[in-house]
Amino acid sequence: MREPVELADQNDYVAWNPLAIVAALLGIASPAAFAAPLLLLIPAASIGVALLAAVQIRNSAGGQKGVALARFGAGLAIICAVAVVVRSEVSVRLVRRQTTDVALQWTDMIAQDQLNESLDLATPSVFRQFGPHLEPGDAAPSFDELVPMVVEKMRQDETIEQLQSRSGDLRLTDVRWSTPPATDSAGIHYQGEFSLESDEDPPVRIRLSFLRSEAFEVDGVAWRISNWSLVESQP
Repeated sequence: MREPVELADQNDYVAWNPLAIVAALLGIASPAAFAAPLLLLIPAASIGVALLAAVQIRNSAGGQKGVALARFGAGLAIICAVAVVVRSEVSVRLVRRQTTDVALQWTDMIAQDQLNESLDLATPSVFRQFGPHLEPGDAAPSFDELVPMVVEKMRQDETIEQLQSRSGDLRLTDVRWSTPPATDSAGIHYQGEFSLESDEDPPVRIRLSFLRSEAFEVDGVAWRISNWSLVESQP
């Protein structure tokens, strides 16, 4: 005769804490934060929910379980959040280094009166800004005709005049960046203020706006200058 099977006491059942499950699901979804900084709310929520779950489980006197599950979700969330922040910081530093290199190339060309060459670092908006104003029905000039027109008008620009009035090599002494790089349909935008000076002349401070697009990358100059202005100049 078989021995009778003892039924498990239903009172031994321990329920899963709902918040622990939510914390784990949010932790699994945390890699979405790599797509946009705003989605860092997901790992932040996972960590917060995991803490609430731990408190509820502790206060349940053994009636709930899920501490390990909550820790799992919070751990994933922390890893993803740290990775996103580090990647963002590295990306911003790379952008600053690249745009600073372009700024130095451009200001050096302007100071040496290489205005034609400086247009290789300019966006099409510069050609529209300094090009001729066309009335409806006017024939657009060819590129070879447009470049001298743009250069001639650039010579009358205050920022260009200040950079060309400096004698000796210009040195970069300070950079102040605007808000983090912004992306839209045109590409990635960034802006900074650059202080430059030479041994013989007082410093000049200019504001440069940059644009990066896939079309520029094909031409080999990923970042180009879309606008400039004079911030401060001492006579």
